Amino acid sequence: MALFLDNSYFESIIYNLIALNAVILMIDDPIVKSEYTNQTLKLIGNFISAVFIIEFLLKVITMGFFIGKHTYVKDPFNVLDLLVVLISITTFWLELFNN
Repeated sequence: MALFLDNSYFESIIYNLIALNAVILMIDDPIVKSEYTNQTLKLIGNFISAVFIIEFLLKVITMGFFIGKHTYVKDPFNVLDLLVVLISITTFWLELFNN
């Protein structure tokens, strides 16, 4: 599993999803009246969030969370990744309870 997570292709996919997510956030506009556009942006955003959550879980299972020398939270980039995942989950729950 560690070889898969350290693979340059996997990292490239994650980096591209980060860039795509940034573009989606720039496009997302509450003034947009098109329901189709709003639903499409929401679907893409949820897919990207799911990929980030799966990446987080795989890394925690493989590396451990915080006990050990090379664990998940010892890498600053992973801490940023954890923050993104937590915000994503919080946003999902807030939208779920808002509807």
